[in-house]
Amino acid sequence: MPRDAEADGSLALDAAMPADASAADAGLRDAGLPPPDAAAPFDAGEDAGRALDAAMPADASTADAGTPPPDAAAPFDAGADAGPPDAAAPFDAAAPFDAAAPFDAAAPFDAAAPFDAGADAGPPDAGPPDAAPFDAGMDAGPDLVARVRIHLISASVEDLDAAGIYTPEALDIFINDINETFAQAGVWWEIESIRTQPALDEAAYTAAVAAGETGVEPLNRNIDRTQMLAPAGFDVFVVRRTARLGFGGVYVCNAGGPGRGAVYVPLRTGGGAPQQPRKWTHEMGHATGLQHPNCDPLYANNLMMSGTCAHAILTRRDLAPGQITRIRQQVMAGRPAICGSLVTGF
Repeated sequence: MPRDAEADGSLALDAAMPADASAADAGLRDAGLPPPDAAAPFDAGEDAGRALDAAMPADASTADAGTPPPDAAAPFDAGADAGPPDAAAPFDAAAPFDAAAPFDAAAPFDAAAPFDAGADAGPPDAGPPDAAPFDAGMDAGPDLVARVRIHLISASVEDLDAAGIYTPEALDIFINDINETFAQAGVWWEIESIRTQPALDEAAYTAAVAAGETGVEPLNRNIDRTQMLAPAGFDVFVVRRTARLGFGGVYVCNAGGPGRGAVYVPLRTGGGAPQQPRKWTHEMGHATGLQHPNCDPLYANNLMMSGTCAHAILTRRDLAPGQITRIRQQVMAGRPAICGSLVTGF
């Protein structure tokens, strides 16, 4: 049944008869009889005493509020009809609904139990991530962080002086190579700090080289071990070149005493060219507990293959599963490998 949009909220009658209805039909309406619309049910026992106001025009602004229209097809308007939309039940105008409490706003739900935690209905678990062992086969990315302190040696003796030629860009090249390789083991190397420290005994170094001395001792005499991060991390001491001492880099397992090993690496080769980043990475392999494998073609592309082996590939960087396990053990220990603990990992 259509509504009059300009009405004051009461219902406009939708007469079932056309505007030119016969006098007989009008008489039926005046007598209080139901309109001749068979489609509109009428309860004679309930509504027979309510006379329709036939004189009221269809667009009247007021209507008999006590006589709801018999058109069940009309949409229900809670704001105007205020009754339940059940056409089978007559509207009780005396109590259309409890307007004072359309719903219980004080308790729309049980606030004491908004969800059943036992039924896994609560918020997602924000706890720490699963510390499952690293699966290199899944390429999960680094999940362990190793802290390393970089020590730049400053000296007037050219071989020892790294501080004079150091650049952040050059260091990035070395660290990036280390991280790309150690990603196989799920390890990320993080620079804890970069420190410049003077050589302790340049004259002793010069004398040793003049005498043909090789090995790590000429460097040991110029290293200030009081600034080492180990055993709370790893240390890399950087000089300009080590070729005159007979090596391209070395890991000294007891540089600062038991449990305080350190890596010694150069920025330049003997001929003055930039050192290969892989050499630094190889020495970090020693610091994390790896030894050289046998000089076997099977290991030609392995990171830890010695450069003295004829089969060694220049760009070697592979890690075997056993090597990955050993690296992770050492990184989780948070310190460099102690003397006698290095393994081949095969």
